Amino acid sequence: MGDPQTFAAVRWDVLDGDNQTVGTVVPADSGTFSSKEGVRQVRGMRLFPGSGFDPYASRLRPTWVEGGVDTPLGIFVAVAGNDEWVRYQNPSGPTVGYVETWDLQDLTARLDVPLLASVGLAQGATVSDLIVELLEAAGIVDHEVTFFPVGVVEPATWEQGRDTTLGAVADLVDTVGGRFFFDADGVAIAEATPAPGDLSVDRVYDTDGTILEAPVYGRDPFAANRWERVGGTDVAPIVGTYDLPADAANSYANRGFVVLDRRDTVATDSATATAAAQAAAVDAVGSADTVDFSTVVEPATGAWECVSVDGVLYVESSWAYDLRGDSQQTHTAGRVFVP
Repeated sequence: MGDPQTFAAVRWDVLDGDNQTVGTVVPADSGTFSSKEGVRQVRGMRLFPGSGFDPYASRLRPTWVEGGVDTPLGIFVAVAGNDEWVRYQNPSGPTVGYVETWDLQDLTARLDVPLLASVGLAQGATVSDLIVELLEAAGIVDHEVTFFPVGVVEPATWEQGRDTTLGAVADLVDTVGGRFFFDADGVAIAEATPAPGDLSVDRVYDTDGTILEAPVYGRDPFAANRWERVGGTDVAPIVGTYDLPADAANSYANRGFVVLDRRDTVATDSATATAAAQAAAVDAVGSADTVDFSTVVEPATGAWECVSVDGVLYVESSWAYDLRGDSQQTHTAGRVFVP
């Protein structure tokens, strides 16, 4: 078993709307940092009066500084806050006054607002083109979008003032077997989810060294064991299916009945629909087999990492750590059954 590491210094840069550094702030309390299904958040960050952070116009970029190496943790905007009259310790000594407390979210929050104009995916149009159009219309110019050469048999639309940019992009990547998130540099990523057999291990953990406490394994006998993604039309549906391999405890072969996750897709052929079904199985956070464990903080951890825990493959759905002092990083991951 290892020991928790001493928390390295975190520098908080204040950015303008173009992500250019315009200053720094020193929080009274840095709060907690987490990522769930690729969305990065900071909760409970507290700032002294007159800090120089404008929650309506500024962005914040916390950077982990250790051993001469800077590791950005993301670019954040304020999503909820309050002012509280307290006695606090600032650099010049104890005093009283209003201290601001903020919850922060990465730039997915910038996209999670109603569309200003309706958008649609016409027959034969590609998913990638519409994702880029949506991002750039929302002012997101730093992006890396996988080419998804998929159009639709029946046109799809997202409504002005009702749907959001984030919702539309999430719908598009979900239905073709992809992921969407912002990385630690604030770049929007839309990428294909690897098929189970194509996953490569990002990090290796074991109970004899890198895992700080004994892992806790979860079981859900009624989690999905078959995923179907359905495209085409009602008259001529296109169905892609992925079943858990027979050696999975929750598989149809072991249980004798199907627990189905069935959703629509914009796929125009069975291979794309099947890939979307496989992707949904890989990223299913309600997997029948999960593991919770803790490690020393690894600030370079990315979204949806594939990890080996005592030789077994899992895909991480969430991780978190405290920014206030000595800290452990907690992880939750779902098992991958490679066919």
